[in-house]
Parts: sequence; structure tokens; C-alpha cells
Amino acid sequence: MKTISTNAELEGFIDGVLFENPTSLFKIISVKVTKKNFDWNDEMMIVTGSFGDLNLEEKYQFTGLIVEHPKYGQQFQAESYALVRPDTEASLINYFSGSQFKGIGKATAKKIVDSLGISAIDQLLANPDKLATVGIKKTQQEAIIQQLKQSHGTEQLMISLGEFGFGPRLIDQIISKYHTEALEILKKNPYQLVYDIQGIGFKRADQVAEQLGIAADAPVRIEAALIQFLRNDQAINGNTYSDPETVLEGALQLLQSNRGQVPTDQQIAEELVSLASQGGIIVESKRIYLRASFQSEFDIANRLEKLTTAKVKPWSEKSFAKELKALSRWLKVTYDQHQIDAIKMGLNNPLSILTGGPGTGKTTILNAVVVLFAKQHHLSLDPKDYEDGTFPIQLAAPTGRAAKRLSETIGLPAQTIHRLLGLTAVDDPHYLDQAQEINGRLLIIDEMSMVDQQLFQTLVQSVPEGMQVLLVGDQDQLPSVGPGRVFADLIASGCIPTTKLTKIYRQSADSTIVSLAQEINQGHVPDNLTANLPDRSFITCLPGQVAHIIEQVVAKSTARGFSLEETQILAPMYRGVAGIDVLNNDVQALVNPKKTPQTKEVVFGDVKYRIGDKVIQLQNDGQRGIYNGDIGRITGIEVAGKKNDHQAKLFVDFSGQEVELTQADWRNLSLAYCVSIHKSQGSEYQLVILPLTMQNRRMLQRKLLYTAITRAKDKLVMVGQKEAFVKAIMSEGEERRTTLAMRIKKLLQPEEVASDTETSSENNVAKTDLTAQEVNKGESTVNEPSDYRLTAQLIASGTIDPMIGMDGITPNGAIN
Repeated sequence: MKTISTNAELEGFIDGVLFENPTSLFKIISVKVTKKNFDWNDEMMIVTGSFGDLNLEEKYQFTGLIVEHPKYGQQFQAESYALVRPDTEASLINYFSGSQFKGIGKATAKKIVDSLGISAIDQLLANPDKLATVGIKKTQQEAIIQQLKQSHGTEQLMISLGEFGFGPRLIDQIISKYHTEALEILKKNPYQLVYDIQGIGFKRADQVAEQLGIAADAPVRIEAALIQFLRNDQAINGNTYSDPETVLEGALQLLQSNRGQVPTDQQIAEELVSLASQGGIIVESKRIYLRASFQSEFDIANRLEKLTTAKVKPWSEKSFAKELKALSRWLKVTYDQHQIDAIKMGLNNPLSILTGGPGTGKTTILNAVVVLFAKQHHLSLDPKDYEDGTFPIQLAAPTGRAAKRLSETIGLPAQTIHRLLGLTAVDDPHYLDQAQEINGRLLIIDEMSMVDQQLFQTLVQSVPEGMQVLLVGDQDQLPSVGPGRVFADLIASGCIPTTKLTKIYRQSADSTIVSLAQEINQGHVPDNLTANLPDRSFITCLPGQVAHIIEQVVAKSTARGFSLEETQILAPMYRGVAGIDVLNNDVQALVNPKKTPQTKEVVFGDVKYRIGDKVIQLQNDGQRGIYNGDIGRITGIEVAGKKNDHQAKLFVDFSGQEVELTQADWRNLSLAYCVSIHKSQGSEYQLVILPLTMQNRRMLQRKLLYTAITRAKDKLVMVGQKEAFVKAIMSEGEERRTTLAMRIKKLLQPEEVASDTETSSENNVAKTDLTAQEVNKGESTVNEPSDYRLTAQLIASGTIDPMIGMDGITPNGAIN
């Protein structure tokens, strides 16, 4: 929209609310104009902005911009607003005796004004107790204060939050979260915003804390930095725990980033111990966990113990051989001994794992398991036979595209894990607690490497007794976007029956993509890495040339019949001249340009969306049935207007499911001509275009390259610098720090777990009071220091075990 004028001011009465966003404070209102400082001849004007509760009987003042809507003309875009206060004693008496104040007449109103004067409203908002001095009934006092808060509370909040430097979007989120208590919560602990409000990090909260006079060495500040570092480490690196030295150094960096004055190492170390004693974090041996991560590992291990000990009636050798032979003739497939053992494992165990790369025969084994399971239990595999009930074999995958591919390969219905669990309210931080129990006899989960620890915890807790589970994936792919390395840990524990497939079955004579992936996975740089072969090619270029080269590749592939749906550009990073953002814009301009001035498009930030654009969903939206990583095509655009309450809409087809997305939903949408390699997991494409340059050096690792290459089903075009590909092959990358495998092994095979001070016992969990004087208590194997003061250096060096004085506390005791 075009800005007509700035510094505009408008006064008037609210005529009506035309639109109100149920999840935020955004409203479109009609205002009856009484005063303005700009040219306007109509009696009414449309005003948009973030507003609290508005009263139709009261006058408001708005400041902001006059903008020109392309279809609906001039509108007032409010940046701030205020209720116009009565400015005389007579008008103030009329105000308090108005219909909005129930049970307050002229006499009572006059009492209030006589006692408190013309500033009565401001005095009562600042100190409601002043009304007790007026001499009116308690019920009248409560009614007046409640109405004042309703009328002026949100307005005052918005003004106060604005004084702390928050913009309209963050103010909206803060008030929506905390309501009338927002200011009180912020003043008590501004760092609470870091935990509760998306878009506010430690640095921003620390600026507010400094405005409030909270000292640089205040315990609440140090605690927030410690928690923030652990959260950052979990979100960015995927670790479920860290070590004392790393945590202390990370927290110190956060504390140094904003202020000149920095707490001492001693103060940070003491707050770390205090935080552990309060249960804010869990300390085990030399590992520090966020409470939820620690609990999650135990919950998973406990649930797996129950699942693995369930009774399953095994096939007799004779019956199995007979049915497998019949299946082999029917499907015209010959099974080798390794495949036969894998099929038998999936049928005869309550919980089992199947892992292998592309072309190793996972689908062949899954088909056999499904058919023979149905045969054994006398189940129909026709979904039409279960229209009034639950299909007994449940297939699921982390993303919609992966679920669709699973359904196509097995020939049975499949769905996302979130949909299987009935999870919809993804905006609720506790939405995983709302999972429903899974119904059925056999559960197969594909693309397990994509499943993070929190989701897996919810999944296994939802599996009922008696249901068999088969987990399938490729352990050599990238781990999940969320924390943990669940699939790898399950295999590493050695406690769950596992088949590892390595022999390649699916590869034609002129196909080299699968063998290339295998060589890369083994850390070998193929001699023919840059060779041009029938199914793959390598185009050498510098970072600044990547976009131009990719445009040419896309143009030629489109001319040769490769659809945009089956052509996918994969890149490691969003920024840079060869990053996802640049490539998306360039390819969009090539394949879906704005052909005429009449071509429909909407703009959101730096992105333009047009009908026909390929887009990706970035967050789970269970209510609409679309999930993180789902790719769709824009089929329609509805511009903002009266018929849609001035809210533009996009209509997107996600694999045959059309959804309607309002502007508030667009923040979870992006162009998808190029997507991140992480987002591509669970998908396969006929043609994959893979640009890698040394600008991506910090991201280059073997699993990243292996994952990208294994997305290519038929053709692969590698673009960029050979040294970048070689660096990726030679770099194993750092494994995520988790202890899930250890938990599982200790619980399921305790006799095989060697005594290890690093592993520790379940009793070594931090949740008790700890002081400097208690440092020498407990059964510690470390040397006792001559100085019993707990410092960052002592913790980090191992001279003092952070768990000293925390004996006798069990994991359950630390959690409950």
C-alpha cells in the first residue's frame, strides 16, 4: 500500500469492528470522525491496527499513517491509540455515571471527582486502592476498577510496552500471552519473555532489564543466560545436554554481549549450582540437561522396555517358508537370506528396526512384512472393509510428502505422524501432551531419522499394548531438525532387533547415483565425482555464477519435460549469492514471472507470491492437515476487500488437499523452487540440482551431502566448486551429544553396562540444596580442593564434580 501522509491524527467514536483476528489484537474498525489533521470529507473512516477492547460509547484518538489501499482507497493505519480522557469536572462526572459503569449514578460519580479531581482516572489506574478513600460501596469500587482496566488497561499496557522499545507485533504477542498482567510480569522478570514470546531473545530481554535497573550480576540475569545457552545449544546444534565448561563459557558470552559490566566466574558458577538445586536444570556426572530433555530420555527408555517385552507369537519355520514362497511367486520377487531374516525379524518382534540406504530393498521387505502380517492375523488389506473401523496396519512418516511416498510404495493409506497422533493445536507449547492413543495391530514409521526426541517420546507413549512396531529409515542421513539423534541412538543401544541393509538391489546399468551415495557415505572421494554420466553431471563454477547456471539448468530441464514438482534445487544455507533466498527469487522470475500488470500477486516481506508458485510449509498446522516440509502449489489469490474482511488469502494445493491461508499464515510459508537439504528429507525427486560452494564451508559435512544426493531418483546435477564437495565428503561433522542410547542400554541390558564414572548412576541427579560448605560431601572420586569455594574454573577442570552433595536423589525424584 502507498503511504499518503505521515504524522496523521484522528479522533472519533468507534462505529463498529469490521474484522478481528482471533489470535492477535489486529482489528479493522470503522470510526465516526470528530477531529483530524488531514483532508477527509467523509463522516466515517476505516482504521486498521492492533487494539485492545474498544468501547463504542467512548472517543478515541489515533496517530499513524494515511495509506492508499489499491482497491479500497484511503485508510488510516494506526501506530498508536488512546482513549480520549474527559478534560473537565463536568465531563468526568458524566463519564463515571455513564452506562458502562454499572450501578454508578451522578451522586457517586461526583464523590469520586470531588475526592480525586480531574486526574481521577490516572490515579485509579496507578493505584486502585485510592478508591477506598472516596467512601463508596465495595461493589461499586470493584465495578469501577474493572471497567477502567477494561477501557484503559490495554491502552496503558501498549503505551508502557512501547516505551520499552517493543514494536506493535511484539506488543501484540506479549499482551495476548500475559493479558493485563503483562507489565507486572515484565517488571518482575523481563527474562520470562525469552521463554514465552517468539522473537524475543536474551539480548532483547536484557535491554529491558537494564532499563528496569536490574544489575548485570543479578541472579535472575545469570540464570536466564544459562538457560538461554542450553536452549540455543539444543535448537541450533541438536544436543540434549552440554558440559559445565561449555555452559559457563556460553552463558558468559551472552552476559558480555550487552553490558560493559560482567558477572564473575564465581557468580556464574554459583548460579549454575543454585539453578540445579532448584530443579531448573538437571546435572548428571559432567552433563547438564534442560529438565525436559532429561525427562524425555527416561520416558523413552521406560516405554521401550514395555514395548520390547510384549509377547508376540512367532511364525513357525514351516509356515513362514510356505507363505514366503507363495508371496515370492505372487510378487515375482526373489528374496535372499538377508532379506528373509529381515522379514522374519519384523514379524516376530514387538519392536524392530530396519535401516538402509536407497536401493537396498527396504520397500521390498516392508511389502512382505505387511502381507504376511495380514495373512498371519487373518486381516483384509482392503481399506474399504474398514470404513466403520480402524485399518489394522498403520503407516506414518514425519512429513506429508514422505507419507505420500510411503503410501504409493506399499499400496496402503499412510499419514503424517502428527495426524496419526491427532495433534492439531501446534501453537500450544504443550500440544504434544494432547496426543491420542494409536489404534491398530501393526505400526510402521518410515523416515525415522527425521523424528526428533520430543516427537518420538510422544509417539511411543501413544502405542498401545499388543501393537507391533517397525521403525524404518536410513541412519546415515542427517539427524532430525529438532533435538536428538533418536534413530541412531536406538540402533547404537544394541537393545532393539535391527537389520542393516547394505547390498544394493535397485540400480539400473546406467545408474550411478546410488553407488555415488555409497562411496560418499564411506568417506571416499569418487574418481568420477565431476564426470558427466548418463544420470548425473557436474558443472564447475564460482559462487557468483551459481544462480545463472541454475537458471540455465532449470530452463533446459523444463524444456525436456521435467515438471517443477519433480525438479528440486537443494542448498545448505538461506543467505549468500548461492543461497536459498536468491535462488528462489531467480527461478521464480524465470518460470513464473509477473507477465502483465494485471497478473495477481501478493507481497509478504521480501517475497512475492503468484498463482502457480511452488511453496513450502515451514511449521506444523494440524488443524489444516499441513505439516513442516509439505510442498504445494498456489492455485488462487484473493486480494484484500470487504468480502473477505480486508484480509488477502492464498489458496494452496498440498498434494491434492487445497487449503486457504490468510496473511497471518504466510509467515509459515516460503517459495520452494529451492529448499534446504534438511527440509528435503523424506522426499525423492526425478531431478535434483545441488549447488555447493566454499561459502557454505561451515555447513559442509558428509551426512548433508549424502542426504542431498539420495533425494535424486533419476537425475542429479551438481553445481559449484569441487573443493566444496570434497570438503563435505571428508568432514564427518560433530555427532550430537545425547545419552538416549545409554539410558536404553542401562534399562534393557543392565548386565552389559560396565561401571563408568562418566555414565554415573541414576542416583546422581542434581536436585537438592548445595552450598560452598557442602562441596566436600558425598562419595566423590575427585580430589578435594584446598579452597572449597565453587568456581567456574573448578567445575570446568573437573576438580569439583558438580554433583557433589547431590547423592541419594533418583531421576524420578528430580523430575516429579
